[in-house]
Amino acid sequence: MEWPTNVVSTGVLCAAAAGSGLVKCGLTGLAPVTSWAFTAFAEGGVKNGLGLMQPVLITGDAMVVWTHGGALALTELLLIKGLLLHTLLGLVLGYALLDVISDSLVKRTLGATLSVAA
Repeated sequence: MEWPTNVVSTGVLCAAAAGSGLVKCGLTGLAPVTSWAFTAFAEGGVKNGLGLMQPVLITGDAMVVWTHGGALALTELLLIKGLLLHTLLGLVLGYALLDVISDSLVKRTLGATLSVAA
């Protein structure tokens, strides 16, 4: 019996979301695999996969903060404040580039990045 493509894709994306949770807990070696799964199995291609991955990562970050007491120390808040502007700039630049560059280039760049990171 052959599984429908959407069932397999949904299953892989659910596993990738669970893997993202494991990455947030410290098993960082899974990060390249979860990134690949989101981009390879998301409906609509690589760009949609990257967009789908963002809310999963943000939710994971929020859960880590909540699990570790919910309130951050002042020094942590100052660090986050300093990094937040750069994060937002990176997101804006990334989404602007995704509108301009091809899926093929995104795949090659992501593949090269994952090869170096792994």
